[in-house]
Amino acid sequence: MDISQRLYEPAYLYCTTNWCVRDAADSLFTYEGGSAFEDFNECDAQFDSGVDLGDASATLTELCGTNEACLIDGLIGGTNDTQNVLEEQAAAAEASQWGRFRFSPASIQTGFSYNVAITADYSDDTESSSNIEAFAIPSRSK
Repeated sequence: MDISQRLYEPAYLYCTTNWCVRDAADSLFTYEGGSAFEDFNECDAQFDSGVDLGDASATLTELCGTNEACLIDGLIGGTNDTQNVLEEQAAAAEASQWGRFRFSPASIQTGFSYNVAITADYSDDTESSSNIEAFAIPSRSK
């Protein structure tokens, strides 16, 4: 699936079509202070992104590169939120996908050249750690 199908109006329409609670009887929420389900039900509201990627600061653009989802998070939540999300995503991806392997930086933007350090953590396995060798992979030039 192309990332553009998961952003903006296609994403909004998917969510409102598949996940929106349209009937108060199906809602798990309770309301206080004179509020009711109808006060919050916006399933039929028209899409309005309210986000202009051109408003991204230089700092946000440096953090996100061309990652539109990252830029949107930063424009809505700020660069500190974006940095926290990127760090958490990188840590989760690193821990769940690569086991002993650690990458620095943990994530990179495609289409750019980076130096990435790859290490293997054998701190809990002294038998295997005695067989570790260092190696280098030369970069390719385009």
